[in-house]
Amino acid sequence: MDAVQNFRHWDALAETFGTELRATTKCRTIKLLEVSALARRLREVAPAGRVLEVGCGNAFNGIALCRALPGLRWVGCDAVPRMIENARRAIAREESAVASRMEVLVADALDLGRLAGRGVGAVYTDRCLINLASLEEQVGAVRAIAGLLPPGGWFLMLENSRQTHARLNDAREALGLPRRPPAAYNVFIDEDALLPRVADVLRLEAVDDFGSLHDLLLYAIKPAAAPGHDIVYDDAVMEAATALSMALDDGGHAFGSFGQNRLWCFRRSGP
Repeated sequence: MDAVQNFRHWDALAETFGTELRATTKCRTIKLLEVSALARRLREVAPAGRVLEVGCGNAFNGIALCRALPGLRWVGCDAVPRMIENARRAIAREESAVASRMEVLVADALDLGRLAGRGVGAVYTDRCLINLASLEEQVGAVRAIAGLLPPGGWFLMLENSRQTHARLNDAREALGLPRRPPAAYNVFIDEDALLPRVADVLRLEAVDDFGSLHDLLLYAIKPAAAPGHDIVYDDAVMEAATALSMALDDGGHAFGSFGQNRLWCFRRSGP
């Protein structure tokens, strides 16, 4: 899928689902885990600073994070104008204590010049970079994000990993299930290829595999046990797995590295 098709895909979801979560994901429980993982890290590194989300969609993450972190000042950008329109509508429904700390604008991950000089101490993405067309574009976007940060600033990259996706597919095969390819509009992060190319500007401090239990159940164990091997996103098992993963709050390593999503925590090298 090329850039124009990708834009149309997300624009159509924005038009259809508006401010609903479904505009950016079909899985509510993984979104809860994503927000929990981001909040845990931001509470450590930028509890009262200005934070930028690149690829903010309809601001679901930003609203949840500003509710959880009362000192957070949040800026969100997205390449799809309709997503930003929906984000503004969602923010307008919030109480002033939240809405007054939120700002959104149209900007592409490949052209972040409009965000320069905003004094952000941390930047994060959440399944944004996987929508770029190639490794080269992903490297360019990550380096541009690093350029927005001061020395010591944080980049939290929450994206789908090619490596952990492969391990999850190994688990599926072990249970007699076929391998699942990524969606046509996604290029999962090849961490073995990307990380060395940004190591001069970003120092990797930690990796959080917060979604391993969730995804092992959702994509491997439950389908293997179900007639027809269907993937069912919302049921009591997924609710319990999500609650357990958040309750343990150990940095996401208790269940190995099987989640499609990982949270890489980088710090900007200086000067």
